[in-house]
Amino acid sequence: DYSLYQDLATIYIDDKVAQYTKAVALLEKARLKVKDNQFLNALLCRAYTQLGEYKKVLAIISTNSFAQFEGITGIYACYTTSCIEEGEALFKKGDYAGALKQFQASMNYPESLGPGPMENPPVAESQYWAGLALEKMKKKNEAVKAWRAAVEDGKRGDDRNKKFGAEADQKLKSL
Repeated sequence: DYSLYQDLATIYIDDKVAQYTKAVALLEKARLKVKDNQFLNALLCRAYTQLGEYKKVLAIISTNSFAQFEGITGIYACYTTSCIEEGEALFKKGDYAGALKQFQASMNYPESLGPGPMENPPVAESQYWAGLALEKMKKKNEAVKAWRAAVEDGKRGDDRNKKFGAEADQKLKSL
């Protein structure tokens, strides 16, 4: 019964020790038995995000549909984290155009997640990194716009959002 895999994987993910590798193994087995199960896919996204398997998260989200219901949480956060992390990896490799594409994607709500995009999601981190990529691409005016947007967005949200707003502000002051 696939639900047993699902339940045990949930325990592994929510456990204080966070046994993500074991959870992924169980969830991948369960996916072989049941196709298109939103809850399994959501758990798998959470586990892959924690393991740094961002391409796998983006593949799951782009090839599956999700509806908002109890138990399906954090998929948008997995999506944005994966886009930003993939963008940072591309940035470090010198692929600034590819990085910019990922940072911009992180600010969009994918249709596959169904209805329910956040109103005014925190995007200071995405804007900050987009500004860095634009700067490397010699698009200073666009970079400044991205950093200004990051500063404005950084006035709200969690500490991480505020941190990137402050970093964007420092970047603007250094110009």
